[in-house]
Amino acid sequence: MSKILSSIISERSHGSQGFSRRTSLLTKEYTGDKVALLFLSICDSREALMSVNKAILIGNLGKDPEVRFTSTGRAVARFPIATSEVWTDAEGNRQERTEWHNIIVWGKQGETCGQYLAKGRQVFVEGSIRTRSYDDKSGNKRYVTEIVAQRVRFLGGGGGTRIAPETDSGASDEMGVGGPPPADDDIPF
Repeated sequence: MSKILSSIISERSHGSQGFSRRTSLLTKEYTGDKVALLFLSICDSREALMSVNKAILIGNLGKDPEVRFTSTGRAVARFPIATSEVWTDAEGNRQERTEWHNIIVWGKQGETCGQYLAKGRQVFVEGSIRTRSYDDKSGNKRYVTEIVAQRVRFLGGGGGTRIAPETDSGASDEMGVGGPPPADDDIPF
């Protein structure tokens, strides 16, 4: 396999037209090899355009979750989390930068976040990045970027005292989670 992969890398870097033919050959010969398939997904941008919208964050809640309900009765929780990055600058001084992320959690998972999370609690969030616009009180158009969570896991540190199991929007339809979020008109804030 490494001989074929080396050949593909060489042809890819030199812009060879044989890349598509080699890709098909590799796919047929190594269908079960996840590494080869992952390599093909990343490298062959000429045949299939690939995009990924995924955010994975571990941070601490900046305030207690705010839970509201849409007109159809679906819960939506909103809370900010902070992630921090620490490094040493050229002069040897410790530097820290904190980023704030707005998190949106729908359905039963949102209700669970409202019930068990509190300011300071550490949380793992996996979701997609969404930007939406709205008009403020002065009539100016504003934009906000949010993480729409598909998966939330409560971690040990911080302010919350009760511990709940991992919540996952793919868990089951019985719990009222999963599916795409409603249109912006249905967001209660």
